[in-house]
Amino acid sequence: MQDRSLRICENGGLHLQSKTTTEQLRDLLQPVLSRSSINSYDIHKTVGKTHTFLTIPGYAKALQFLTNVQNVHSLSSLSTPGRQVSFRQSRKPPDSRLLRALQKEQKDQKTRDAARRIGKPKKAYRGNNTDLEEVLLISTMGCGRWETDGNAKEFMPYFTLSAGGRILRQPRAIKIELECSPKVDVVMDLDSIRSLAICQGLDHKCRAVFALVLAPRIYEHRDVDQDETRPNRRITCLRDTKIPGCAQTTTGSCLAYQLTASKTYANLGHFKQHLQDLTSHRVHIVRESAPPKWFHPVNFDTGAKLLDATLKLWKWPFALRYQVQKLWANALLSPKEIEALLSDMAALRARAGDEALVSVLRRLCLQLQVADVYAGVAEACLIMRQQEAFLQHEDQVTLQRQTRDEVYVHRVVVTPTGVYLYGPDEFAANRVLRQHRAHEHCFLRVSFTDENEDRLEFARDSSNERILRGRFLSILQQGLDIAGEHFDFLGFSQSSLRSQSCWFMRPFLYNGRMLNARSLIQSLGDFTAIRCPAKCAARIGQAFSETTSAIQIDPNAVCKQPDIGAGQHIFTDD
Repeated sequence: MQDRSLRICENGGLHLQSKTTTEQLRDLLQPVLSRSSINSYDIHKTVGKTHTFLTIPGYAKALQFLTNVQNVHSLSSLSTPGRQVSFRQSRKPPDSRLLRALQKEQKDQKTRDAARRIGKPKKAYRGNNTDLEEVLLISTMGCGRWETDGNAKEFMPYFTLSAGGRILRQPRAIKIELECSPKVDVVMDLDSIRSLAICQGLDHKCRAVFALVLAPRIYEHRDVDQDETRPNRRITCLRDTKIPGCAQTTTGSCLAYQLTASKTYANLGHFKQHLQDLTSHRVHIVRESAPPKWFHPVNFDTGAKLLDATLKLWKWPFALRYQVQKLWANALLSPKEIEALLSDMAALRARAGDEALVSVLRRLCLQLQVADVYAGVAEACLIMRQQEAFLQHEDQVTLQRQTRDEVYVHRVVVTPTGVYLYGPDEFAANRVLRQHRAHEHCFLRVSFTDENEDRLEFARDSSNERILRGRFLSILQQGLDIAGEHFDFLGFSQSSLRSQSCWFMRPFLYNGRMLNARSLIQSLGDFTAIRCPAKCAARIGQAFSETTSAIQIDPNAVCKQPDIGAGQHIFTDD
């Protein structure tokens, strides 16, 4: 039989409220449509009209829907007092193009369902006549790093949470649900897992260590609450910046997570198969190690501060301290491992100078991988020797300037969990950087992004307020501490605002006086007459607009014209 459309209409006193929205109808009709095995459909509601067209591909399913929908009492909320909503077959045939689109959508859904059934990992191991579950119960979770202990690599936990939980498989991620107070979810994208190591202790407790290249997303559960600004939005969790009880530095720079299974396995093979099922066989297990040793590590944040204090005591310049901090901030080496390399760094500095050591450390950061079971101090020493030999061969240790007017500025990326350092990179000069080119190392290009350096996305069921108004806003107001120096917010251009970037600076001596962010803005011009904050920011931002070159203009060639205005209002866009 020919497919028809169904029509909810005003007919003989049967009335649908004109203010009813498509979303309200979709929410109320979804249970009935699902019970009728209808996955592809279209609802068309014209604003201000009292009828709606519902198009369903398949005449038999449409008739079944008509039978099931008659007993839905919740639809009475959509009708006016004393009247009811009715459903009947429309006299008009459905739009042919819409019908073909719905039929194709229905066919694609069947193809995806079939592929999902075929591609579902098999449960290979059976014990006591029960299948392996698609969840893994855990008793503890540790956050730390793979570090060099003598000639071996061992997992060093800098934070341990003794709380039960479970590991769940999602289509593209692994979710760890922690039963702490409050409840917390740690979500690791499968693409961000660099390596996976497993071991079994003498107590037959199996442990897995996930080494990541990106920090996971952290969510805190909350009671379902209604968003006052969006009545139809229900918030169930808050995007958080760190694991409860764990220091912010540890969460951002320690990207290895050790999970202890609460279930006792007969052998490591069963545990390995369970993990492979959870990861959809997309993560290769690179190591089956011996039971981990018991460590008493120094607090990660304390170790980083001690390392920076040592470099300042040695009077290393900011450019060198920045490169050293980049090693531990970007999860390449730990402060303890960097201390083992300080003697080699100091010797290279004595032989070739500061610029050579900066260049070697920059290339070291580019070639080292995020710490896992392979990378470590030995690899870092080898790379440093190779880069020193390369510099001697090239006889070139300074950065080469391009023909364009550019400056080399350090770049910082602020994410919900960490602060990561890059550069110095080339940036097109602007009025501020060109005027203070001799102090370009006192400026920072700071970007605010998600963990993968993309824009922080909106999620309907979670809130980003702790990140936006908590972490990001506090950094803009209070500044950043990088390599023992404090940087304050300076300004932004309109183009950098679109890319969620801005400029920070630290005080420096200029023309016999200390110049900070506030005094530098005052030197750009008098903005006190501008009362609109947006206009004031736009005028200041013109000094940060990127320009490829600048020329000097003879003062005699400049003339001033009176502002265009009427009464007290001035219309000149200066």
